[in-house]
Amino acid sequence: MNVWYKRILVSSLMCLGGLLVGGCGAPSFEDGKMGKFESEADFQGYMNHLGFLFQQNNANSMVPGTLGQTASQSDNNKSSSRNETITNNQEQGVDEGDIVKNIGDHLLVLRKGRLYAVKVRGAGVRQQTDSIRVAPSEDLNRNVWYDEMLVKGNTIYVIGYRYITRVDGADQASYDWIRGATEVSSFLLQQGKLVRKKTLFLQSHDYYSSENYTSRLVNGKLIFYMPFSAFRWISNGNGIWSFRRHKLTIPYFLTHKEGQTFSAIKPMFTWKEVIRPVQKPNHPTFHTVVSCDLPTSGEFNCKAKSLLGEYSREFYVSPSSIYLWSLPYVYSFNMKTLSASVHAARGKVRNQFAFKEKDGNLYVMVTRKEGILKKHEHLELLHLSLDQFNQSGQQTWDETNHRVLSENYVYLTIGKIRYVDGWFLADYYNHDADKSSYNFIAAHIHGGTPEISRRNAPLTRIEAMPGVGALLVGTYNGTMQLDILKLGKTTKLEPSLRLQAVQEGETRSHGFFFKPSKDGGVFGLPVVNPNGQGSRWYGRGVSNIAFFRSTSAGKLSLLGAASSSPASEGQCETSCVDWYGNTRPIFLGDQIFALMGSELQELTLTGTKVQTKGNAILLQK
Repeated sequence: MNVWYKRILVSSLMCLGGLLVGGCGAPSFEDGKMGKFESEADFQGYMNHLGFLFQQNNANSMVPGTLGQTASQSDNNKSSSRNETITNNQEQGVDEGDIVKNIGDHLLVLRKGRLYAVKVRGAGVRQQTDSIRVAPSEDLNRNVWYDEMLVKGNTIYVIGYRYITRVDGADQASYDWIRGATEVSSFLLQQGKLVRKKTLFLQSHDYYSSENYTSRLVNGKLIFYMPFSAFRWISNGNGIWSFRRHKLTIPYFLTHKEGQTFSAIKPMFTWKEVIRPVQKPNHPTFHTVVSCDLPTSGEFNCKAKSLLGEYSREFYVSPSSIYLWSLPYVYSFNMKTLSASVHAARGKVRNQFAFKEKDGNLYVMVTRKEGILKKHEHLELLHLSLDQFNQSGQQTWDETNHRVLSENYVYLTIGKIRYVDGWFLADYYNHDADKSSYNFIAAHIHGGTPEISRRNAPLTRIEAMPGVGALLVGTYNGTMQLDILKLGKTTKLEPSLRLQAVQEGETRSHGFFFKPSKDGGVFGLPVVNPNGQGSRWYGRGVSNIAFFRSTSAGKLSLLGAASSSPASEGQCETSCVDWYGNTRPIFLGDQIFALMGSELQELTLTGTKVQTKGNAILLQK
């Protein structure tokens, strides 16, 4: 038994004995205020109470519930100022994990289980200079997906999820004998060569989201959000899981032993780092935020805070805070201290793009049903003052903190969402039998009448283009339609650009990038022929990339496209489905590149056209 669990058990028994003779205060299980636990016994008593409630609530379930090292080196790496942002991030100052990043004269590409370094500028030939298997050993080169990477200075951090981590010495009758782990590996780029540094394993549930990203780099710190169910089901010993037995589980830092077997090093957090929720959750989940300092050695100096809450959640990262939406509350973690505060929340969020921190407020777009029977649903914009976040989450709803944006519908499906230049933009479909339609809404966050219009089809993309407006992209009857929405005191839709027999090849936010100029700018989008290309939406197959110009007045023109070849499928080490996509337009200084699977093609912009420059670089082992 782990030492920490022994201590909790002993302190709980001592407290129980004290209760019988009136010597130890009873743990309080009442709702009303978030905060710290007073002791291990207080934490254990509270978790035992949640476990009892959890067992009662899930008695008829049919399915089981689903290392930091301190380094003394200072970060004196001077090359970080040479690294350009080439990712279409949601927030300025918050870099999101992606499949391609820049370090100095090189592009780093994460592709099918390998990391590639390609020299693309400076003296000499443009060429691949190195590649390395991401998995730290051949034993670990399976049962894993490598999805994202970030860079700081000359160091690369690759993030993946490992589905099988057998923990040596764990109770094999418990579901936590085999579980997954988030894996973070650091590599150093030295004179074009990739050098492996360290690997960190953190027990967690799968972080994958079709729209969000698990890792961020903020002010030089690596930030993760990881959910973890507080209780696991236990086997009866004959291969049948017991739905009336459960076990409290804490995620651990792991170290690899051999094969698929790991050893637990220490808990990611103790009772001192667990935040007690305002309200007891029905499906207790440890919502854990991990912040890691990143010295030049490649080590990870990490700390974690965990909040107990419901399993359902969404998270959003601003330059100053990490926000966790877990009804009936939204929580804010301070980026520097990881201290938490809370505000009442209501409604249902679509994804992280429903959030925006601006002007001292957190804006959140939700759909919400009202009335006793809750038969109708509408759009609502919450504007929560950051000054009103506290420890109780008992704020009162009034006209100062929410605003209804639409009429009531029977049911709503939300599509794409963005906040651009102080405007909230979204498309949605209402399912009313007599007036169902695709709609687009534009509402200024500071008030005014929302502008709602009908569309022929859902949007596949809404993007900000600074100095121009917002880009709206959709496909209708095999024709891709691009619109510029000008944003001022009101909105104005400029004439469309239509492309026959074309549709977007990827809809992730990172599939787009806009490079501003004095009079507008240039952007790129993955595109495919719509006939027979459905598999590309699931990371199989490679798109082409089309490039466009927009004037500051919103006039669009097609500049041309880079075409992928059959070789772009490339070689697979592991992690062979591109869940995060595989096609990116890249604007690096005055250079333009098209990453299409395992092909990297440079292009030149001459007048009104883009043209390929030299041969494509094929990424190879």
